[in-house]
Formats: sequence, C-alpha cells, structure tokens
Amino acid sequence: MTKIDAREIRGLLQRDLTKLLGALFRGYTITYPVFAPLNPTRDDKTPGSFVIWTAGAAAGGFNEYSPKGPAAHGDIIDLIAYVHRQPGNRAFAFAWARNFLNIKTATPEQLKALKSSARAHVTQATQAQSDALADRRKKALNLWQRSLPIAGSVAETYLASRRIPYILIKNREEDLRFIPRLEHWKSTKWDRSTTPWTKIHSGGEFPCMVAAMRNLAGDITAVHCTFLRSDGSGKADVSEAKLIRGDAKGSAIRLTKGESGLSLEEARAEYESHGLVHSFMPFEGIENALTYAMEVPEPRIWACGSFDLMLALRIEDEPSFDPVIYGTDNDGTAQAEEKIIDRIDEVRASGRDCSRAQPPAGVKDFNDLIRGD
Repeated sequence: MTKIDAREIRGLLQRDLTKLLGALFRGYTITYPVFAPLNPTRDDKTPGSFVIWTAGAAAGGFNEYSPKGPAAHGDIIDLIAYVHRQPGNRAFAFAWARNFLNIKTATPEQLKALKSSARAHVTQATQAQSDALADRRKKALNLWQRSLPIAGSVAETYLASRRIPYILIKNREEDLRFIPRLEHWKSTKWDRSTTPWTKIHSGGEFPCMVAAMRNLAGDITAVHCTFLRSDGSGKADVSEAKLIRGDAKGSAIRLTKGESGLSLEEARAEYESHGLVHSFMPFEGIENALTYAMEVPEPRIWACGSFDLMLALRIEDEPSFDPVIYGTDNDGTAQAEEKIIDRIDEVRASGRDCSRAQPPAGVKDFNDLIRGD
C-alpha cells in the first residue's frame, strides 16, 4: 500500500500553499514573499505582527511577533495547529492536512501520483533551502570581512559603558570586532514588487560591534551585530539594536579560552590524546558573558545570542566540554524554565556534569548586578 509520509505531506502543502492559506484565512488576498493577515487566535486589529512566509524553502512557516503573544513560530504543520487554536498539536495538524489533501479518499493510482509530486517538490525545496543557507552564510562572512579590531573603537567604549574593561579580560578570543558604519537592515524599507527589490528608505547607518558566530567545526556561519550610538554610550535608538545575519543555529560567539588558554581545536586534541576536559559556560548575551568572565576566568565562555540559540548548541558533540554550566538570566518565563531544566538533563544524559549559574533573585543578569541596576 502506498503511504504518504510526514515530509511528503509538508511538500504537498507547500506545493498547494495558496489554496491552503485561502482555506485558513478566508477573504484575504495572499501576498508574496510574506503574508500578514490578522492573527485569528487573538483580538488582532492591526496586521503586521503575525507573519507567514509565502516563498522559499520556509514557505508556510510563521512568526508571531506581537508582545500580546504569547510568542509563537513554526513550520507549515505548526501553522495549521496554531490557526485551529491547538498550538503544538502536530498530530491534529497532520490529520487535518491529510483531509485537506484528500489523501484518505485517494485511490492507489492517485496516491502514487501524489507521492511522486511530493517527492519532486521536496527535492526542489531541499535544494532551495541549501542554496538559501549557503547564501546567508556567504553574506555573513562578507560582513565579517569588513570588520576591524575592537581596540580603541566605539565598541570598546560601549563595553566600558557597561562596566566591562574588555582589554583586561583574560585569554580572550578574537571574534569580537567593530564596523564603523553599518546599515540597520531591519529598518530598511523595500519595494518588493520590483526585481530586484528597490530600496525606498535606508534603515540608517550606525557604529556596530560585530561578533563571529562559529559552529563547533570552527566555521563562521553567522554574525551577531550590536548597533551603537555614535559615542558608544549605549545601543543605538532603533527598534532592534541586536540583529543576527546568517545561519546562527548550532553556532556561538567564542569569547574566552578559559584558564587553559587553549583554542577549542587545541583542547579537542588534548582530550583525544590525554582525555583532559575543561569547564564550559554558554550564555545568552555578550555583555552578560563578558561580565562573568571578568570575575570567573577559569571556564571557557561563549555567548549564543539568544536563549533558544543557547539551548540549540550541540554541547554533546564536543567531548572536551565538562563540566557544562549554563549562564542564565532571571527574566525567563515558566516555559523557559522548563526548557533549561530539560536541557540540563539532556546534557547530563550524555555523561558529563551539567548545572547552571544565575544572578541573585531580583537581578536580571550578571551585568545588571555589577552595574547596580
């Protein structure tokens, strides 16, 4: 009997995306490459915060950006569950999708044709996703190649304003740099009806602290950009002062080498030859990680750019990391608390010690602690 698997169902849904969105959002004109209807799960009066991608490998994926939230995102299957007010219920979404695609009532010949079409679309989408990933990484690397040493720059002044004397941090890596002027691309306005797109309004240019984000193999896959005021007294007055360009999942910003002074590659070789391990601490933000590194120079310390990216870092794939201590903030939700507890359990299950470090209750993070905020 011919069966249509989950990956093929996603492919068929992407193939029929216009029809799918028409069924989920009746009365709307579908737009490309993004579609921004009112969020049907809340009292949404203004379009723009609920976004569905309608082109490329991520077609059918969505993001809920509204602070009225709760925050939500996912692929085309998650979208179906979300719109039907069953977030996270992928079993429901797949059952709904099978009905939508008429899989249950299809004849063997029709199922065979559906499977063939699905495979063709999945192959095409996989190649498009691979091409898009390579393009994002290339753009990130090009941006990194424009960067300059941080010493004496506005970025160093910014860190000093956060009470971080960067030059005094022991065993620093060299993956924190500076670009004198960088456009805040999130604020740039484009006319997407033209090919290529036409820039309508610049997002403005600002000094920028730029950090390389490397995977465990050492490849730069993304760059983390902190847009700054011209005098370095704080972050730039823009909607989002911190942006990431490239493919950041599974990568992190290497800030210090720890008391060993060894690069990750050297530590890995030491583990392979002598079985030696070194303590490792992943953090969310750069400033928080550097603050901790000033006071506790012993562990290797990296920043991941966000809570989700910190949890996504495949610590289990690096045997020289032991113990692992997550540096966490105090501003997380109950859901985030559950996630970090689960992640710690996962790392422990890989055979190494794992715990967490947090600032005292009532203080957001370690940087706020030293600044007295």
